Amino acid sequence: ISMILRGQLIKKAARTCLPSSLSRNDGIPKRTNVTLAITRHVSENLANAITSNVHDPYNNEHPAGQENGISLDIAKQQHLDYVHKLRSIVPTLTLPASSQHPDCVFVEDTAVVVGNTAVINRIGAEPRRGEEDPIRTILHQLGLTVHDMRESQTLTDLDDAPTCDGGDVLYPGGNELFVGLSSRTNEGGIRFLQKSFPMLEVITVPLRALDLDLDLESESYDSGGPFGCLHLKSMVTHIDETTLVLPMGPIGEELFRRMEGVKRGYTPIYLPDVASCNLVSVNGHGTVLAPETARCCEETRSILQQEIIERRGMSMLFLDSSEFVKCDGALTCKSILLSL
Repeated sequence: ISMILRGQLIKKAARTCLPSSLSRNDGIPKRTNVTLAITRHVSENLANAITSNVHDPYNNEHPAGQENGISLDIAKQQHLDYVHKLRSIVPTLTLPASSQHPDCVFVEDTAVVVGNTAVINRIGAEPRRGEEDPIRTILHQLGLTVHDMRESQTLTDLDDAPTCDGGDVLYPGGNELFVGLSSRTNEGGIRFLQKSFPMLEVITVPLRALDLDLDLESESYDSGGPFGCLHLKSMVTHIDETTLVLPMGPIGEELFRRMEGVKRGYTPIYLPDVASCNLVSVNGHGTVLAPETARCCEETRSILQQEIIERRGMSMLFLDSSEFVKCDGALTCKSILLSL
């Protein structure tokens, strides 16, 4: 059977085997129906993944399997748990890993997908470039319209070429696409997204030196973001089309202001633990994947219990992703959610 036909069958299965989007009449916003998830296996060289905690992300001076303090065996088990729980909610494709790309499990950064349109990113970190290719292939096979950011520049303007990490792009499911302007996503990348998604309003959210703008002390790392966070979705995710989850305090409040949250009709949920703000909301199926840290913090757990389970009638699953945190990874980083 050809790969194209296989892709068509996958697409058909995703459309027919799942319930349609939930319709609510109780004041709770509707939920976008996720029909397929894309993940990727963990690279054997994950311990050499880029991290803001070391100067040289590809040094090999540590014992095999323990570079940057990462245990490959534990990371593989954590990712298996992640894929297993995701697959229990929605059909999930898992692509092979690449030994040449230690960060390849962080598949989110390779593409931005809204409906039947996809953008293949030019990942901001040069050593990671090439991770995009298998994602482009599978999205083509699924029949999506694909725009490749890497084809937008000429050899004479490589220094100004657009870059974007999917971790900087938040699509709650309405008419707006929030994009963090960060050390990995530049203005050219944001312009490319606007051109590729003309039906959406693309909103730039400046991230770099946010804590300095507020005259706050926080870990700065090499990421350039507050709390040492690399991407927009390290700090802001969504539960449904009008509910955002952000960290408590001045930084979360300023992010919400920069996103024009009040004007655009969003409701903020503030959590005391910034790591717990990275949630994977599989909206059409009423399930939220939350980091284990959310269960460990009593105040965070209480807030999520009330907002997700009691108020919205959704379920919540906790996942340990501690090994991936060591290389700046989070739950959303490890999947691309499609609504085909």
